[in-house]
Amino acid sequence: MRFVLDASVALAWLLSDENPALEAYAHRVLALVDAEVAQSVIPMAWHAEVAHVLLKRLRSKRLSVERFNDALALYQRMPLESHMNAYTVGILIERARRYHAQAIDTLYLDLASTLSLPIATIDSGLRSAAKANGVKLFAPA
Repeated sequence: MRFVLDASVALAWLLSDENPALEAYAHRVLALVDAEVAQSVIPMAWHAEVAHVLLKRLRSKRLSVERFNDALALYQRMPLESHMNAYTVGILIERARRYHAQAIDTLYLDLASTLSLPIATIDSGLRSAAKANGVKLFAPA
């Protein structure tokens, strides 16, 4: 089974979340990917989004070098189906308005919608936008 993987889920695999239920959801997603039961599909911007958060945490000393290296190893071994969609500022704004979502979230919503895939996210705004726009949420068993 394929699904769109939001960066919030991938980051929760290594960074603590205040909500244990959301963290447990993220780890169930990872277990399916590790078992090769599920295939992660991502927009190309996912890589920049994840790198940004990891570097920011490392530089602020909120993430140890060891944990940072663990994250890099995890993401590098993970089979990710990356999709490159070229969006202009105008297109992103138009779609963000249509979806009532943040511009970056538009990339995930658009990919899920285009490929008719559910989306795995723990981001409350993205979850709401997905529901409002008929994009299913990924439900790991």
